[in-house]
Amino acid sequence: MAYLVESTVFWRKIGMTARSYTFTVNDVDFEFSVTSGTVLGTDQRSDTKVWGGGGTVIVDGTGGGRTNINSQIDVVRDLWLRDDNGQEHHFRFNQDIPLREGHHVHCIFLSGRDLNENKKFSAAYSVFDSSVNKCWHLNGVAEAVKMPNYVSINDWLVGCALLLVYGVGVLVLGALIYLRLSGRKSTDGAKRAQLDVLSEIKGHHQKLIDDLYATQQKQEPNVAVAFS
Repeated sequence: MAYLVESTVFWRKIGMTARSYTFTVNDVDFEFSVTSGTVLGTDQRSDTKVWGGGGTVIVDGTGGGRTNINSQIDVVRDLWLRDDNGQEHHFRFNQDIPLREGHHVHCIFLSGRDLNENKKFSAAYSVFDSSVNKCWHLNGVAEAVKMPNYVSINDWLVGCALLLVYGVGVLVLGALIYLRLSGRKSTDGAKRAQLDVLSEIKGHHQKLIDDLYATQQKQEPNVAVAFS
């Protein structure tokens, strides 16, 4: 595959229509893949889900009832792009992303391995409109990276309680001791580890955005600026 350098970001071509930027955080490899193009069209709709129920109880001719109704509004944004090679792309995001036809937009996806089960994942990370220098971060990245499944203080308390009440507590406590000796941290430590990784990823993402915007300025020097 061909490699090229733009500003401080090292890119790798993926086929004809996308590029990727790889980086490492705490010895774990991650990759941003970017599909760029001009907005051909975009529309948004809202789907409302309603659920719930209730009942009525009658005792000696009198009764009462209670009904619980819940609703949820899901936003669906469809986006169509045409890249520099003339190929069209369609993306769908469950988030409000106001975009304008004719603007140059980059859809950025993150892939890597999660911190818990060490399984591969791929998640939509952001949509960057380099025509106005505005970026929308998408939901769901933290769920994809996940938090390490470390041993918490509550786990220790439950293990000790089971040890006092049931013989099976010996096995539970033994498992906790094994996990502790293997280097596992508390749940608070696991949360901090996840936030540290997400912060490092965010830093690499900003580096990527700066490069995309610098490239856009070279092509269109009079581009407008709108910071999110």
